[in-house]
Amino acid sequence: MEDCEGEIPAKRPKLSYDSDGSGSEDCLSALPDDILIHILLELFNAAAVARTSVLSTRWRRLWTLLPGLHFPSPSDPQRIRLALESHDSPVLRFLKVRVRDGTPNSVAPWLPIAARRLSGRLSLINRVIRNGSEGMAGERGAFELPCFEKATSIRLELGFLGVSMTPLGVFAGLTDLFLARLQLHGPCTLGDVVSSPRCPVLRYLSVDNAWGLGNFAIQSDSLLAITLKHLHPADALGLGHVSIQSKSLLRMKLASLLSLQQLTIMAPALEHLFVDSCFAKSCYAKASSHDQPVANICAPRLMRLIWNDAYDPSSTQFGNIENLQWLGTYPFRVYGKDDYAPNSYFLRLLQCFELIPNLKFRRAHQVVFVTSHQTGKPRIFS
Repeated sequence: MEDCEGEIPAKRPKLSYDSDGSGSEDCLSALPDDILIHILLELFNAAAVARTSVLSTRWRRLWTLLPGLHFPSPSDPQRIRLALESHDSPVLRFLKVRVRDGTPNSVAPWLPIAARRLSGRLSLINRVIRNGSEGMAGERGAFELPCFEKATSIRLELGFLGVSMTPLGVFAGLTDLFLARLQLHGPCTLGDVVSSPRCPVLRYLSVDNAWGLGNFAIQSDSLLAITLKHLHPADALGLGHVSIQSKSLLRMKLASLLSLQQLTIMAPALEHLFVDSCFAKSCYAKASSHDQPVANICAPRLMRLIWNDAYDPSSTQFGNIENLQWLGTYPFRVYGKDDYAPNSYFLRLLQCFELIPNLKFRRAHQVVFVTSHQTGKPRIFS
């Protein structure tokens, strides 16, 4: 199994004793430790694995040698803490925890221990049954995410729990970070945590459906791909200024960065850029002063651009992107009112480029339903 990493020295089989004192060979326990640990990993349940300790003296401490622990929902936070404290394996390769309708108290007892022990992947998923989770995020409290110095991957789906990032420590081994459905609390900003000084080898960053953001800047010399979706501002002032600077970045997707006021991208290696609904509220809305995009994008190697957003050449600068091979944008409405904003965005964007090898867009036709007097059935005209 892929989660079973490293080798564990095998122990010699022992005899188990019946109630009358006669010895009989325990065939299962006679297997080497690495095979038994492989079997235990197949249970995918730390509590079930721990219960095997009652089988015999041989099994009593075997579960503590597992290279990873999996706690399915619902999980008792105190049992997770005790299991981590009892874990004797030299390396903890993965830790997977699922909770239901979790609170900060569901994770606070064991997270600091996990941060010290983990040398691999952390997955924490909080499934929320109640409705209106987003609105309750600020009322349910917050916990601090400690620094996982040796973790390689962190995945947090928090069901809109509040979380504050520790201002101390370096995530020295972290290559993958995925954050979803959470409420961010200060004083440490998202950019402070994921930039190179604190995440020197981070390669993939994804943030989806996060609340409580303001201005933030990401500076990284290791990132290869960034996905930022459905980011909500901390107050009515909006997200403000989002700045991303990276010499290594190849792909970037920005979607629904609500109330974004200014975007700066400095990425000399960037090849793919997707921007959708960050400045314009909707492709069906009329143009307004609130949709005025202010963007400065410097990506000389950009080959593929999808821009489904407001565009104004006076405030949106793409710099030199003469290597562009593929452009995608809003649907173009053939019929309809002249004040349909995406049509003007589309035409302005095309004028930026002298030659585009591949252009992708859809023509949007207005559909009219007319009822036939003869048959009484509707006929469709486009």
